[in-house]
Amino acid sequence: MRWLALLIMTTLLSLSGATAAAGPTSGSTPTGMVNYFGVTGARVYVDGTLTGTIPSASLLTEGEHAFQVELPNGTSFELIKDVRFEGGAPLNLALSPADGDTAPPASAVTQAPPATPGPPATPDSTPPASGASLVNLFGITGSAVSIDGERAGLIPFTIMLANGPHTFTVETPSGHAYERTDTIEGDGSSPMNLPLNPPAD
Repeated sequence: MRWLALLIMTTLLSLSGATAAAGPTSGSTPTGMVNYFGVTGARVYVDGTLTGTIPSASLLTEGEHAFQVELPNGTSFELIKDVRFEGGAPLNLALSPADGDTAPPASAVTQAPPATPGPPATPDSTPPASGASLVNLFGITGSAVSIDGERAGLIPFTIMLANGPHTFTVETPSGHAYERTDTIEGDGSSPMNLPLNPPAD
């Protein structure tokens, strides 16, 4: 019986040594939320997969990713970005061909094919896309805000808006409502702060 006990003890010691040699398993790659902004309506592809249209957001793992952006006017460009998250906060990522050091070289921009000859087109009165800006709205906490007639959120909050004039309708928690018009003129490089306080009596 003594030899059987020694055999069992030797087997257990061998198994525990193999487990210790294997070491701890490595953790998974960190994942976080990325907010995309730039030209409103542009399509965003991440590593070849369509994730949405600007403004939009998606979950990404840390590391290098390829971003392809198709603008509403038919041109497109690509960016390679090393995505890193700090303290679990969402990452705001500007995807614009005019975004300084993130802009692609001219050779990376693909021009739209020439139009097929046909009858003269009717002049288009719609102005070209002039970009968008991330806007921080603040004022009386809990006030409901509608922008250009559409419900947008409760103060304080942040929203992506096209550059140009917008009508803001605000209703405070006490039921007081007022309206104002402001012009958004951001360059896409940093958020714009817009206070929506009630007018002075």
